[in-house]
Parts: sequence; C-alpha cells; structure tokens
Amino acid sequence: MPRETILYYLVYGFVFISMGVAAWQHGNDEQISNLPLARALPDLGVFGMVHGLSEWITMLLATGLFPEFTLGMTLIRSLMKVGSFAFLLRFSMRMTWHQKELRSHRFFIPWLMLAGWAIAVVAIISLEGGYTGTDQLASLNISMVRYGMAVPAGLLTFFAFKRDAKILQQKSRRKQAVKTRLLAIAFLLYGLLDGLVVRASGFFPANVINHGSFQQLTGVPVQLVKAMTGAAILWGMSGLLKAFQEEARVKVHSLIQIRGAEEERRRIGLTLHDGIIQKLYASGLKVEYLVQQAPAQEQHHKLLMDIKNGLKDSMDIVRELLNQNLQEKVEPENLLSQLMELAEEYREMSNMKIQLVNRIPILQMGRFSPEQATHIYYIMQEALCNAVKHSHASQVNVVLESTLTELVMSIKDNGRGFPPAQKAVQQGGKGLGLMKQRAEAAGGSIRIKSKSTGAQVGVSIPWGE
Repeated sequence: MPRETILYYLVYGFVFISMGVAAWQHGNDEQISNLPLARALPDLGVFGMVHGLSEWITMLLATGLFPEFTLGMTLIRSLMKVGSFAFLLRFSMRMTWHQKELRSHRFFIPWLMLAGWAIAVVAIISLEGGYTGTDQLASLNISMVRYGMAVPAGLLTFFAFKRDAKILQQKSRRKQAVKTRLLAIAFLLYGLLDGLVVRASGFFPANVINHGSFQQLTGVPVQLVKAMTGAAILWGMSGLLKAFQEEARVKVHSLIQIRGAEEERRRIGLTLHDGIIQKLYASGLKVEYLVQQAPAQEQHHKLLMDIKNGLKDSMDIVRELLNQNLQEKVEPENLLSQLMELAEEYREMSNMKIQLVNRIPILQMGRFSPEQATHIYYIMQEALCNAVKHSHASQVNVVLESTLTELVMSIKDNGRGFPPAQKAVQQGGKGLGLMKQRAEAAGGSIRIKSKSTGAQVGVSIPWGE
C-alpha cells in the first residue's frame, strides 16, 4: 500500500478519535446536557473513538509490521467497525426520535444487527473450517455493515438535523440553524462516502462504486475525503455546542439579574406590609378610640370619621399596590426554582416522597410567556394537591422534559387512581378540569392516565417565540 494511503489512515483515525473525544466531553457538559443533541452525543463519541481506532488497525495491517497477528487484528478491526456503526446508527435514531421513545423496540435494532453480524461471522468460520483469509468477511461487512448501517445512519442524521435547523430558524436562532444545516450536509456526505464507497467486490453496487472507481473519478483516495468530512463534523459540532453554551451563559446571567430584582421587589413589599399598613392600621385604631370617647361632639365626631375613612382608603390603596406587584404570577426564568420549592413544600406537608427531575436545559426555560409559566406552576400545584388529598400514594414523580417545540411535564403517583380519566377531565369545574383549562389556556394539551396502581398527568406546552 502506498505511503500516502497509510498517512491518510493515520490522519483519518486521528480525526475521528478527536471527534469522538470532543463529542463525549460535550455530551457531559452540565450547561447543555439536557439538549436532545447533547443527550445523543455519547453515542457519537463512542462511534468516533472506536471507528478511529479501527482505522489505525487498518493502517497497521497495511504496513505489514506484525504478520503473525494479521488474522487476530483483522477480526478485531471488523468487530470494532461494526460496533462503531451500531453506535452511529443509535445516535442517528436518537436524533430522529424523541427522548420519550428511547425505550421503543426500534432502539434495539443496532444491537440486533450487531448480534446478527456476530452470528454470521461464526457461521462463516464454522462452514469454512476456520478463519484463514483476510477477505472472508468483506462481502458480509459491505452488505450488512456499510449498506445496512452506515447509509441509514447518515440519512437519518441528515433528516434529523435538517428538521432541527428548520425549527431553530423559526425560533429566530439563526446562528444555530446555520451550523445545524452544515452538520446535516456533513453527516449525509459521510454516510454516503463510508456506506457506499467500499472495497471492490463481485456484486452490485460494490463492483461499480468502490475505492478504485472513486479515486479514478476524483483523483483523490476516499480516505482523505472521509477524513475531511470527519473534520467538518468535528468543527460543526463544536461550533454548534459552543453557541448553545454561550446562550446558556447569557441566560444564567439574566436569571441572576431577574432573581435579584424579584428579591428586591419582595423586600419592598414586606416593608410596605409590615411598616406602612401596620402604622395606618394602628392610627385607625386610635381614631376609633377617639370616636368612642367623644360621641357628643358632632363636629369632632364627623372629622374623626373622615380621618378613619381616609386611613382605610390609604390601606386599600397600599394593598392594591401590593397585589399588583406581588401577585402569584410566575416569571419563566423563575419557574424551575418555584416548581422545586412547590415540590419541597408538599413533601414537608404530606411526608410523601415527591421527586422532581428536570431534563430541560437552562437556555430553554425562558422560552415562553409569564402566563404560560403561571399555568404550568398551578397545573403542577393542582396535581400535587390531588395526589396528597385523594390518591393515597406514597410517592409522586414529576419529570420535566423538552423538545425543540414544547415543554413536556409528567406527574405520576403510585396511588389508587381516580374515576375514568376522560370523564373527570370533562367535568371541568375543579381539579382535573381546571388543569385542562389551564393547559389549553397556555396553548397546550393534557393527557390523563389512571389505573389501580396510580395516575399519571402529562402536560405539553409549546415554547413561545
């Protein structure tokens, strides 16, 4: 093999290992770890690292330095390649389908294909009486691994990123949308290159589209182009995630400022309530005492009553001011902390085990209106109240998740359930009906499930612009 090709494999492996390490690190970044993309990154990380190492084994085989280990290294390389493509296919499927569907049977497909490949390898070795040649698995790897895993993975990832770019564009997040489109193109190109451009073989399309025909057509080896594509994926992924990180930092700074303003507003409200209103009330009591002590002096009596009414009007004005500024209206930036406080309040009040799990990145939390945030807060409050009062449950789990288009809140208890869910919601006056009204007022929907082992309330609220 020419030295240039060996160098291409060296660079190719290094690029994909670097991409894998970067994807793994970004996937464990706390600031963005709840993004749908970030949740799928560990799979991409494993793919990159294992695939890059397999290319380095290919490089070692090409040098011929260890002929006594050729068969063993060939088997290991094949296993690493099919394993890496299983993780790439899983990454593409996680990008395509929502997090809540991860337990669906479709997500076993990569592992079923990996098991099928292993069974086929064992069958080939058994039928041939042993593994004696480096080309025995070529047809199996091309048809099952390249065509069956790499190509679908590239296409699924392309369509997933293209869909996400459209949503980001609609949300006026143009910087992220552009980078997402570039990633879509890079993954499509990689899937086609690594899936369709294979070693020459005696069946279609490997006998037409292969390494030799590609180099003859373009003048460059396919390994070099794949390395460049991997570098583009690494660059695009890092740029996209850094953009999300920067947005998260800005959001955190904004949250700190809003939180400070909220605390100052509460402090002023308490000063008004404990200071001015109490003094006005005390003055009113003194005037009342004077009225009772001087009933015969009509002129003074009328004046004192005017003073008393004036004090009452002043207290009403201050109370109205307090109601306007300290009403239970939830700001989007404060929603998560207030939901946590609500869960803690009901936990202490009921001695029930209430767990709140947040899977929403901080940069998403402000993407709806105060009215929507308020409805979400009171829906959770009503659900917890129902669980405490009626469910006879010992545990309630609240899970907050997100997609690019909506917030999803699930409240599930292990109690005795309640009457038929749909009928209970349609009653509309109290409890579940009130939650339904709030969900619809926020532009969303509510789903009720109930059985003898517990009840579950699912709420979906669309993000604002």
